Amino acid sequence: MTTVNLKAMYNDPSQLRGALAWRLFSRAGVPASRHTYAKLGLNATYMGLFSVIEQVDKRYLKDRFGDNDEGNLYKAACGQLGCATLERRVGPDGHDDGRQYIAGHRDDQTYRLMTNRDDPAANTYEDLARLIRVVDGAGLDGDEARFEGTAFRRSVEEVLNVRAFLRWAGVNVLIGSWDNYFATPSNYFLYNSGRRGDERGFMASPYFTFIPWDYDNSFGIDFFDIRWQDTDLVDWAANTGNYGRRNSGGRRSRIPLVQHLLRNRDLFRYYLDHVEFLLDTEVNPDAVAAVIGAGGGGLWDRVARSAYLESDTPHGWPLTGRQFTNHEIYRSDFLQEELRRGEEKAEGIVHYVRMRHDRARAQLADLRRDHPAGSSGATFPATLEPLP
Repeated sequence: MTTVNLKAMYNDPSQLRGALAWRLFSRAGVPASRHTYAKLGLNATYMGLFSVIEQVDKRYLKDRFGDNDEGNLYKAACGQLGCATLERRVGPDGHDDGRQYIAGHRDDQTYRLMTNRDDPAANTYEDLARLIRVVDGAGLDGDEARFEGTAFRRSVEEVLNVRAFLRWAGVNVLIGSWDNYFATPSNYFLYNSGRRGDERGFMASPYFTFIPWDYDNSFGIDFFDIRWQDTDLVDWAANTGNYGRRNSGGRRSRIPLVQHLLRNRDLFRYYLDHVEFLLDTEVNPDAVAAVIGAGGGGLWDRVARSAYLESDTPHGWPLTGRQFTNHEIYRSDFLQEELRRGEEKAEGIVHYVRMRHDRARAQLADLRRDHPAGSSGATFPATLEPLP
């Protein structure tokens, strides 16, 4: 790695949520960062246990996209243009070109171009504008019904690795990670690699891949009195009302990349089949408890000693500034109990997964009447698709 990216896991009493999320994305064939742990010391002072997360940078792009590593990488944030909803923007002159996605304040971009910033042929944001137009179904007949047909599916598959995105969506909704392209929406990357054999043609023929980021607020971490484990598998936005009342003027999330794709029958069936595969194999209480493996060589045994070094006593305030005591970490990890700190509520991870699993199974049972199991024809586990 050319960059050491350390995360203190301040909101996560278990110190496990990021590790579990990155593991799931990797096993789902999503281009996820690699993850490990580090004990950090500075000037002979123990600073605590940290997540080490692979930075999404040029080396990351080279590892995953090979020769197609010179494209446009966008980081999504909440900036001058609002949060990164991927909603179509039309200017006063009626144009929806790349200019609509560039904020006037250079340092407060909603969609921040991380590469090719000094290349006038590549920094126009025209590729991003084209992706957003396609996601909006621009130019297709049928008004709201335009998302349901084959023409929409084919058009979006031309500019986006749709299946990898839907696999991300399945993992994300099951682990209840909301601080990304869900409730915020923010904290993700889009990479336009172009196509194989045409590495420099990414502006004329864009092809995007969705890259996830930032996963400590997951598996039952909440600040808004929301049961993320109850999120509807189809209507994600319906569960974001409380978040919207506190953060965006009362509005529910607007996430057209999820909402429009799931209106297409073929894509919806792929998504459902992958969700069911996850429930069968990876996102169920037994599977997650085995990965945590309290006392059995799992993640708990990796983090316990290092976490305990942050405080001299079970109930004393951690010397490193961590907000949870050793005893609270034991309760969260080993006993899988719920914790509260101010507005934060942290479910025990296995308890959260049990509730999420049961709720998702009940939702699937209703959806399967019109979308039978296996109707997508896809097989899992999947690997990240090669570039077209």
